[in-house]
Amino acid sequence: MHPEFRLTVAAMSNADVCRKRALECQRQADAAVSPSVRETLQEVADKYLALAASEERSVTMSPSASKGYRTPSPHARG
Repeated sequence: MHPEFRLTVAAMSNADVCRKRALECQRQADAAVSPSVRETLQEVADKYLALAASEERSVTMSPSASKGYRTPSPHARG
């Protein structure tokens, strides 16, 4: 993984990472020639958006959210 990408992902919340991935899938779906590939990529984008919403709900409900803590991204490596 490119170091700049790692730094960017580390600074993003899990929900932000999911939304970014959803956007990437949607762009690829829009460019896809095959209807089955387009449909699959759209489904993956939808799943990422649902995951982002779920992550935001869980962070909002967690006790640490009220103290200003952020859930670390599973994609960030130290």
